[in-house]
Amino acid sequence: IRDFCLSRGLGDVYKRQVLASAISSDDKVRVVSYEILVKIATLYYSYLVPYIQQIFGLTLESIQKDIDLVAQQAVEFWSTLCDEEILLKEEEEEAKLNNVQPERKCHYFVKGALQYLVPVLNEALTKQKEDLDEWNVAMAAGTCLTLIANTVEDEVVQYAVPFIDTHLQSADWKYREAATLAFGSILEGPQTIIKNFILQALPILLHKHLKDEKIAVKDTTAWTLARIALYHTDAISNIPEFITPVLSSLKDEARVASNCCFAIHNLALALGDSKVDQLIPFYQPLVEGLLAASEKEDADESNLRPSAYEALNVLISVSPDPLIPFIEQLVALIIHRLNKTFEMQVVDTDDKEEQSELQGLLCSVLHVITQRLDKSIRK
Repeated sequence: IRDFCLSRGLGDVYKRQVLASAISSDDKVRVVSYEILVKIATLYYSYLVPYIQQIFGLTLESIQKDIDLVAQQAVEFWSTLCDEEILLKEEEEEAKLNNVQPERKCHYFVKGALQYLVPVLNEALTKQKEDLDEWNVAMAAGTCLTLIANTVEDEVVQYAVPFIDTHLQSADWKYREAATLAFGSILEGPQTIIKNFILQALPILLHKHLKDEKIAVKDTTAWTLARIALYHTDAISNIPEFITPVLSSLKDEARVASNCCFAIHNLALALGDSKVDQLIPFYQPLVEGLLAASEKEDADESNLRPSAYEALNVLISVSPDPLIPFIEQLVALIIHRLNKTFEMQVVDTDDKEEQSELQGLLCSVLHVITQRLDKSIRK
């Protein structure tokens, strides 16, 4: 692509080749033209200035009106710009620390497009598909929102919140799920005004959406709660109110339970040694819930089993001294589970991999328990 651009001239490529192809009547041509545009955005970011307005109009129209594959690539263009501008900002910070001029300049394309781009991406979130294994424009839009939040931080909130406020409790599950996904997607990056919205949303997420009749809503809610625990732990003022529904949802479908494991993992890790005492009343139910989740019939789906054991490891590693007797009791249970793995029927490579993975997970728990007990003895 570099040789092609340099030999023909960037202006010619953008104007006559790529941009013209983006409005072709052929679906495949439009997809490929956006794929090329994405690549050019990575290699020739600084040359986009004369064409960004035209690209802006084309991509937004494609996201809203074109077929899914074309819309995905149009979203990918903005995701690529986010990646570039995050990198450029890091380079600028490093240059500033070294008291030199950065080699490249950030043109803040994403910031300039925010008020129009974010609402379009929010609407794209409503185009969910039942097949979770198939990448689609809704997934691409969620990823793009996450990157935008990391790129512009607090500035994204004012453009995302109106959609979230309007649809978080919508009667239409697709809009309910889309609003939840939009909220979860902007949690990483913003640090100030987002806290007020978290406080307002938490009761809805915990007491309504986590029990929603639609699995997609429950799944996205559990993922959003996990991200709140990861990035905004201080916004969780009532630990029991947070833990109780999350613990209960460990019994839900694998994709929901896996994200609940992620939430427990993040909360325990964030609380650390200094504040983990707040989990003491829930410690035994949490451990038992994670152990039960790891042996559910669907534990091999949605990364549930590894997620459950990883959350268990964190709970053990940060456990306060009064819980040492309970930790010691886990040794016999984990060894019993480990012994059972040698009785598994191994017929083919898949069976062997499953056995090896489970043995690795159980050995990691024993390792963490040993480290924690050793730490206690040394005290």
